[in-house]
Amino acid sequence: MSAGAAIVPRWEWRTFGQEFGYADRWLAGLVPERSEQSEDVYLLTPRSRDAVKFRHGVIDVKHLLDEREDGPQCWTPVLKAGFPLAADDLEQICRALATAPIGAEPIDSVEALVAALRRGEPDLAAVRMTKRRSHLTLDGCMIELATISADRRSVRTLAVEQEDADLVVAMVRELGLGGRANISYPHGLSLIHRNADRRFAVIDVGTNSVKLVVADRDGVD
Repeated sequence: MSAGAAIVPRWEWRTFGQEFGYADRWLAGLVPERSEQSEDVYLLTPRSRDAVKFRHGVIDVKHLLDEREDGPQCWTPVLKAGFPLAADDLEQICRALATAPIGAEPIDSVEALVAALRRGEPDLAAVRMTKRRSHLTLDGCMIELATISADRRSVRTLAVEQEDADLVVAMVRELGLGGRANISYPHGLSLIHRNADRRFAVIDVGTNSVKLVVADRDGVD
């Protein structure tokens, strides 16, 4: 993080799916405050729960500080750094991904970073995704609606963020999403990546007909 920058942990609740019922109907009538599209690369390992992504030439790392039984998780930014990455940056990234140290030599691209990390962590995944998202504010909470395309899958995600966890919980319930589980970006993308090539088929043989249904999982249901 840059010197002097205020670090403000935020509570976040997120869900993945194709439809969000009442929340979709409510939010459809509101005008987003801003919309954007980005090409991101998320780095995932089996043991890490932190969020490490590459966007607009910058590595962004967020650490999971805490989580509540009623859903939301508290995240704090710990690194925003451009290439070349210095020794301290690499140490922070390895700690977030729960991988072995990769040395202190500067690294000048995300491809070189992935290659260096995979030498000690062969199961590291670099998930490339296109993200189209919009933001608006309701009762002091930031609402993010996004469509992400990764590993030949397209799925929607809705998030509620605020510095006050109680406000997040209240907004999730007001949106009619209280029955859904909180799924963070690292967890959700891991599920999508793990199920990227999973296809299911059912054959129904009747008296006068034979039906075949083929379906792909979106990976997060």
